[in-house]
Amino acid sequence: MSGVFPKKTPPGTPLKTPRELENRRNYKILFEDRYSRTYDIRIPAHMREPRHTHHDRVVICLSGAQLEHILADGRTQPSTLMTDEVAWRLGQTHVGCNVGDTDLWAIAVEPK
Repeated sequence: MSGVFPKKTPPGTPLKTPRELENRRNYKILFEDRYSRTYDIRIPAHMREPRHTHHDRVVICLSGAQLEHILADGRTQPSTLMTDEVAWRLGQTHVGCNVGDTDLWAIAVEPK
């Protein structure tokens, strides 16, 4: 997959939170109150998200995919999720890349 995704997000790219990404087709806020935010994430195979920031969260994977995160410092971090996996993910800023052949579908719950 070399060359499919850039290794770094261009300097000055504004950070996006899931709330700001809601209008994009791969994020949808399902529920939010003063205690938590729950959102749906769908990333098609071979696609990437813009640079954004997540808080600590629980991720429930409904359809797994091979993922990579390009971190703010340019390092690449494997982030693959398997179908039916439930994972705790620490908050971070990254560009999310679906480098596999299956679409990702997950639900994330961020405590506030």
